[in-house]
Amino acid sequence: MYYRCKYCGRPMLLAAGCSVEMLWIHGKLARRIRYGKEPWAQEESDLPENCPDCGCKIGEYHHPNCDMELCPVCGDQLLSEILGNEPIVFIDGKGQEVRPKKMRPFGSKAEAESWIKQNNVM
Repeated sequence: MYYRCKYCGRPMLLAAGCSVEMLWIHGKLARRIRYGKEPWAQEESDLPENCPDCGCKIGEYHHPNCDMELCPVCGDQLLSEILGNEPIVFIDGKGQEVRPKKMRPFGSKAEAESWIKQNNVM
């Protein structure tokens, strides 16, 4: 099975990173940190091409609940903040709240790749 991001619907580990750009956390609206732009990432060339947890590519946004994503406000692991009950709201490029959706996983790699091609996501 190939799982989908509950926020953007893209197949994780196969497609481009998440399309959700912003979040509201610690009372602030902040742009999410792209993979490879973390303070600890000295050189993008030293990183794997894809995030080892969610599969986004260098320069793309992690999918929510990725172990590697950092909070853009405090710098802590974002997943720890989510699990620690910090109120977080994901915001799209139009400034609208994005709520998680229940999505069935893709049954096969071929189905996920077909969805990617149909939706021009790569």
